Amino acid sequence: MHYWTGIAVLVGVLTVAGSASAQCKDDRDCRAGRVCKKGRCVEAACTKDVDCPNSGVCEEGVCKAAAPPPAAPPVVTPTPPPAASPPPPAANEPRNEGRPVLDRAARQARLADVAGSLVGIQVDVGGFVFYGPAVSVEVGSHLAFGVEARAVGFGAVTQATAGQNTTSSASDFGVGATVRYYFGQMAHREGLYLGGAVEYVSVTNNYKGSIVTVEWPAKELLMGVNAGYRWVFPNRMTLGTGLVAGYMHVLSATSVFPAGEDAQSLLQNGYGNGTSDGPGGLLTMELGYAL
Repeated sequence: MHYWTGIAVLVGVLTVAGSASAQCKDDRDCRAGRVCKKGRCVEAACTKDVDCPNSGVCEEGVCKAAAPPPAAPPVVTPTPPPAASPPPPAANEPRNEGRPVLDRAARQARLADVAGSLVGIQVDVGGFVFYGPAVSVEVGSHLAFGVEARAVGFGAVTQATAGQNTTSSASDFGVGATVRYYFGQMAHREGLYLGGAVEYVSVTNNYKGSIVTVEWPAKELLMGVNAGYRWVFPNRMTLGTGLVAGYMHVLSATSVFPAGEDAQSLLQNGYGNGTSDGPGGLLTMELGYAL
């Protein structure tokens, strides 16, 4: 009995002692400026982060060093890819001193002032070598119509084919017309063309034989296909080359003998007109100007 009474008294004493030693359970049990730490109210070193030096943080009234900020990821500067070298020019691409000439867009820009021309004037200077020089006027864009006049007597081929004892008259002439379609896209009347041509030619050959001189006036009509190519330059000059290939039809041809001569006898001796129908052709080399 006395044993159990003693134990009860001891427990009560310890409980009172423990209650007396524990001043607080949390910060609310302490007055302002103090915090509860291990059951005792102690002076707080801080109440918020701004109370701590060196950017420290306030935890349970105690200033602690702030955790270092996470390291920034390394900045990776991308390496630019190497500049691509221009592709080599095609095997058939024209060159100028080792460099490709102006491309299509640059050529179109250079031809902007002349691209819309609707009228052109040409001189067939190749006629001085072949069948006489000609002057022509052409009107149109991709589809163009032209008229021309030719001085036949001034052509070297005309004189050469007349014969050893035959001369052509300086008054020989030709007039004609053409229709052409140009396939070029840089300018009007530029590039490859294809069309047709007709030309009326009046020639008078004088044959000087051993007996007399005989005159052969002839009227001929050349009809054929016209094909060629024309270049157009920024200064409005043009250069073209082409040909007419077709059929030469003799409209009229007579031999004029001197008065008092025996025509039958002269014909038997070769004084006659050898002009006849057959294939005909014409080569051209034109210098021109686009208006």
